[in-house]
Amino acid sequence: MLAELHRSQHRYDAAEDLALRALAMRQKTLGIENLDTAASLNTLAGIYRSQHRYEEAEALYLRSMEIREKIVGPEHPSMVLTLENYAVVLMQSGRKSEAEPVFFRANTLRGGRARALFKPTEAESEE
Repeated sequence: MLAELHRSQHRYDAAEDLALRALAMRQKTLGIENLDTAASLNTLAGIYRSQHRYEEAEALYLRSMEIREKIVGPEHPSMVLTLENYAVVLMQSGRKSEAEPVFFRANTLRGGRARALFKPTEAESEE
């Protein structure tokens, strides 16, 4: 998607503009509760995350997850990317304890090993 290209080039205004237009078109033509609409929400959230606009990104990731869960169910593999992105926002917001179960859920769906990301630090293991 062109918005992703602009994001990778740190052209956030152009990326946001394109992502907002794509989201509006998808909502109008496909409806609010559609997997492609959820993907557009995820793209826009990623742009906001890149700009450290974590509250806005979090809201969009949550909405994307809500749509996906309603359409394909909470255990569907298409949930993985949005879950991981949401967990990153939580981590970047300093909310590690909230991020950890989200990462684990994503990795369970993926069949991976997220626990290595959350090895307790020496200070945490002494508590």
